[in-house]
Amino acid sequence: MKKLLLSLGLLAGVMGANAEVKTVVYDFANNTYGLTRESDNAAGYIENGTKLTENDGTAVTLVKDAEKNGWRLWTDGLRVYKNSNAGVKISTTTGKITKVAFDMAKDKVISAVNGTTVSGKSFTFTADAKDLDLTFNVSNNGAIASMTLTIDTDGTGGGGGETPDVPDTPTEVKSVRETIALTDGTEFIVGYPLTIAFMNYSNIFAVDAAGDFIQVYAKGNTYKTNDVIPAGWTGTYKLYSGTTPEIEPVGSMPESTETKEYTPKVVKAADITVAMVNSVIAVKDVVLTEASPATKDNFTGTSEGVSLTLRNNYALESVAAGTYNMTLLVNVYKGDLQLYVINYDAKITESGVAAIEAENGEAEFFNLQGMKVAKPENGLYIKVQNGKASKVLVK
Repeated sequence: MKKLLLSLGLLAGVMGANAEVKTVVYDFANNTYGLTRESDNAAGYIENGTKLTENDGTAVTLVKDAEKNGWRLWTDGLRVYKNSNAGVKISTTTGKITKVAFDMAKDKVISAVNGTTVSGKSFTFTADAKDLDLTFNVSNNGAIASMTLTIDTDGTGGGGGETPDVPDTPTEVKSVRETIALTDGTEFIVGYPLTIAFMNYSNIFAVDAAGDFIQVYAKGNTYKTNDVIPAGWTGTYKLYSGTTPEIEPVGSMPESTETKEYTPKVVKAADITVAMVNSVIAVKDVVLTEASPATKDNFTGTSEGVSLTLRNNYALESVAAGTYNMTLLVNVYKGDLQLYVINYDAKITESGVAAIEAENGEAEFFNLQGMKVAKPENGLYIKVQNGKASKVLVK
């Protein structure tokens, strides 16, 4: 009896090892599957719930949020659009789906499948199902060049659950200092919060709890100065131009739920070095012997006898010759220090806290970095009127 059971067990093992498997390829770059290939941005989008032409016993339906753009069949493949919550419903009549492999036309388009992070131009989702629903987190517009289904035709499955087959989890890093010790191009998890000290469009200059700065290049971000970027997102470390440490997000970034006012540290002109790149600092008593430029040009100032190479990189209004307490961003250009002016008119106390003085009369408003704001809205500002300064919340 034991010999018979053993023989049956061996037979079952052999049968499992010889399971029938086939692959079904959806080549969107070269075939239409009943869709219309577009090349004009004015063309319409694919309607929610559109089914593709069946392919070797498999069916695919395109889904998206009702109010979003979702999909177009484009010149390089099946284009999916950012923030559309687009997805595919896949089914087969010839067994079970065990794998779905995606090849993208470009990198950094889909950042997650069913809530699990993926990266790169190619990634694989493993499953064990006749019917499969996949929802994508789309970070950037881009096309799926092809989608390859692996089908177990005898239905024995063998899939490992509905989990993307992704590379090893990136290393979690706990500070800016650990980040800048990484090799250029390393993907990692930002395991520490960052407070935004200054930002200019996609360029965010942020500081960690130890007071070390780094730049985050985040296109389309909705952050504001003094927002705290929570820990837990994925980024790629870049050493821009070989001198400027930078984090480029992989996929979407977390929403800020906390603010923390940043006060620039007062630094003596003689102590500013290239190692302070990306830092937002304050320098007292900077002397300008002539008016500053109103355009994006370089100019010179001095503080305590030290010459400073300044640049009006943010196109601030010109100020007259005189002495100013400046808030500056430390930049490095071709190996040399170059200081971008953030504001000219912050009065710096010995404690390093920036206050703002103005003439009596009409109220003036400044952001928390001391930059004058003509029409304040939705945020915390410093209101100066009749020689007195106070914080006000504008909604």
